[in-house]
This record gives sequence, structure tokens and C-alpha cells, in this order.
Amino acid sequence: VGGGTPSRLPRPELRRLLGGLGAALLPGGGAGAGGGTGEAVEWTLEANPEDLDEELLQLLAAAGVNRLSVGAQTFDEPLLRRLGRRCDAGTLGARLELLTRRWRGRLNVDLLAGIPGQPPALLNAAVDRVAALGIEHVTLLQLEEPPPGGLQPAADADELWLAGGERLRGHRYCQYEVTHFGRRGERSRYLRHALLLRPVAGVGPGAAGTLPAAAVASLYRVDAAVAAAAAGGALHLDHGVELQPYLAANGRGWAAAALAPEPAELLAAALRKGLRLTEGIAADPGWLTPPPARLLGPLWEEWERRGLALPAGERLALTPRGRLQLDRLADQAEARLAAAGQRPGGSAVAASWPAGGAAAPGAC
Repeated sequence: VGGGTPSRLPRPELRRLLGGLGAALLPGGGAGAGGGTGEAVEWTLEANPEDLDEELLQLLAAAGVNRLSVGAQTFDEPLLRRLGRRCDAGTLGARLELLTRRWRGRLNVDLLAGIPGQPPALLNAAVDRVAALGIEHVTLLQLEEPPPGGLQPAADADELWLAGGERLRGHRYCQYEVTHFGRRGERSRYLRHALLLRPVAGVGPGAAGTLPAAAVASLYRVDAAVAAAAAGGALHLDHGVELQPYLAANGRGWAAAALAPEPAELLAAALRKGLRLTEGIAADPGWLTPPPARLLGPLWEEWERRGLALPAGERLALTPRGRLQLDRLADQAEARLAAAGQRPGGSAVAASWPAGGAAAPGAC
């Protein structure tokens, strides 16, 4: 739940929102974190550090939220001001210490590389502090939206980000995705689910998702021609960003636009998302026909020769250097398919699209 940040909501409104979600979606109708959710549900809520206090933590636990994602970004006061953050360095430190004492659920902290004027020592200090607090999961992001003063030069930002990742690994965080690092098996279940192109129902203005066409018909108003084009496969759904049309749909259709992706688009999405994971994707996931390994063929071999991809076997995975260039691989794959006019026979996505499954053997 987030993106914007729901912790900014007034507490009565947040309680109403979370209570409704829990009643609809949680086992036992939202009995709370101690009342039946167990490990069956991963419920993450995004929060600003300045919003965190005892009352909020109790509210979230009672609703069934069991994972928090906190946007710390940096512990340096001048850098926080440069980013326009409401939280000062002292408050940030105090709220994270409160979390480590009082929050019994899982926790992720976001850190940021590439802030203008950010030397390696400050990023290293932020990583060291998060590790010392015992926080088990860190997302190391690179600044994309320029704050006042502009962006740090791209080459410096890249090197800073790479150095930050190395610092995290030195603290025994395992990099299991391009920007995500976890200790002792701590992983975002939602992230892996979404990156492997498993069904996601985005709810709310601006949300997006991908669902099997058979499931979409019961939730959304979908044009008959669009539904037919899906051929029993996947449909992408995008909600407009405006609130009033979303509310006016009154729960039927949710003001969503549905698109039936071409097989080439599905392949590109599978690569662009799944290859962010260090475990990669299955060479034959069973829902793309023909499978990615056969469709990529010489292109994958070329990337392997350049040290960007690992040898193809039961899985397709990129090297660390290759993961930084995976958008280029997806673009090349999609362009080759389009140029050849290649279209997989039958349905692009199996009726069971896509099945669940455990992590790949040996994935960190």
C-alpha cells in the first residue's frame, strides 16, 4: 500500500482504509497481525519516517500490516534539505530506533545514491548505520528525479551506487534483485511475484496490473474485442490518475483501461522484469509459447560471449554487469521479434498463467 505515502493520511482515514482492506482480503477478515495473518499474507505499507510514532505502529499492527517500507534516503542533514525532505536527521535517527524497539513486523529502509554533493563516505555511513540498527532489508536506489541544484553526473552516480552495493554486501546483505538487498533470507515476496509476471491487481488511481483475462471479466468492464484479443491470456490494466472518475465507477470497472499485449510485448516484459532478479527466469516458464530460451537464441549467446549473461540452462540469468543493461536486452529481443514478424502459435499465455513456485535452487 503506497506510492504516494499513506502514512500521511489522518489517522481516522488510515484506520478506515486499512480496516476495509483487511476485512476484504485477509484470512479471518482482518483480525490483525496476531490474529490469523501469519505468513500467509505479506502486507507492506510505505511510510515517511516523520509520521512514525507509537500510535501509528499500534494502528498498523492491529490492521494486519506486517511489513513497513520507510524512505530514509540519507542520514545527512544538508542532503536531506537538498532533497526537500520534511524529516531532519535527528528525527530520522530517533524514528528508526523506535522501529527497531517497538515494531514486531518486517522492515525495509530505502537509501539513495547520487544526491548532488553526496560523497562516498556519507553513503557508506548510511549503510553502516542501517546495518548497526539490525535492519534486515535495504533498497538502494539511484536518484532519478533532480532536486533543486540538478543531478550528480551520471558516471559519478553509477560508481557511488555500485560502491554502496558493495558496502551492503560487506555487511552480509545479499543482493537478490538490482536494487534490493536482504539479510538472512529476508526478501520482498511481492517484488519477486510481480517481477516474474505473476498476476497483480492494481487498485486505486494511477495503479496498474496484469491479470489473466478470465479473472478480469468479473472485476472490470472490458471491451469485447479487447477480451477476445487476449485469447485466454493476459490483460494489462491501467487506472487513470484522477480520483473522481475512479470513485464514479463505484467498484465496477474501477475506471481501468484494458489492453491485450502482443506476445513480443509479453516476452519483453518477462525479460525486463524477471531478469532484474539474480535468479533470473525459467528458460521455459510454461506460459509463453515458444519459450524465451528458444525465442532469444543467438541474442542470448551474444550476451553470454560479452560477459553479460550466464550460460543458458534451466534458467536464464544475467551477470551483475548485464543486469545494469537489461533494458537494452529487452529492447533488442522485442525489436528482433517485431522485425521477423514472429508470433507464437496459439495462446501467448497459458490458461493457468502464471503459476506460483518457489525460488530457484541456489538463489541467494
